[in-house]
Amino acid sequence: MDEALLVRRSVWHGLVEPGSYGKAVDNAGLRVRLLDHGFAASVICPAAQSGAAALNLGQRHLRDGMSILPIAPDQFFIESATAPSGEALARLFGAEATVIEQTGSRASLQLSGPNVLDVLAKGVMIDCDPIAFPPGSGRVTLLGALSIQISVDADRVFEMSCMRSMAGDLWHWVETAAGQYGIAVSR
Repeated sequence: MDEALLVRRSVWHGLVEPGSYGKAVDNAGLRVRLLDHGFAASVICPAAQSGAAALNLGQRHLRDGMSILPIAPDQFFIESATAPSGEALARLFGAEATVIEQTGSRASLQLSGPNVLDVLAKGVMIDCDPIAFPPGSGRVTLLGALSIQISVDADRVFEMSCMRSMAGDLWHWVETAAGQYGIAVSR
């Protein structure tokens, strides 16, 4: 009997491929990098009883190789290249934390380029200007009707994440909002 072969498929498979989209220009106004995280999870824990108490809402934090976004009191979203050990999770969130693995259920992409703020202003329901949303910031907000997580790093690269079932809607929004500037997509 043959064994079943399971192949992990990118969230973006069949939706968008690397290349140019929108207006044909020499230098795209928006650069999009399609992401496939090795590990993603939601964590629920009483922050006051764990090392997570020092993690501020509205900021993305890096700890033990994990990117951690506090999304509400006692609730966190984490991403990393590989699954963290149980010891690392317990050290940060406490032994009583509930970790809900969501690796295959998230769609994420990075946005950058000279017109990134113009594009985000067309649908993100927060002010993404560096004064209002400085490097290291992260929020849960709306993009039109989509619930997204958005964060920004020191190089003004924005990462957006939504549920995998909404990946097509997220890409459609990006393509529509940024088409006039030209879009360069990569992995």
